Amino acid sequence: MTAFSEMIDALFADPALARTVTYAPVAAAPQMVRAVIRSPDRIVDVGDIAIHTPTLLVDVRTSEVATPQAGDLLTIGTLLYAVQGEPVQDAEHLVWTLDCYRQ
Repeated sequence: MTAFSEMIDALFADPALARTVTYAPVAAAPQMVRAVIRSPDRIVDVGDIAIHTPTLLVDVRTSEVATPQAGDLLTIGTLLYAVQGEPVQDAEHLVWTLDCYRQ
């Protein structure tokens, strides 16, 4: 285990930064995983119009979620979200970033 992977594990264990969510892959049983949830606002340009849109990005460890894909579901508290688009991995291949939308 590298120092960087130990740091990632410590961040995901911190209750102030991460929380436990239910991750339900399309073709497998749901499981509980630790996730860091971010909701940055984005400005999307559509022609001459700029649209302000909220987003939900969920970071999960590759050690807990090996192959996420669009359509997988996450339950955060009482709300259900679906993964949209292609998940993105960090440079060290330790964390997936999932772009999600509310069901």
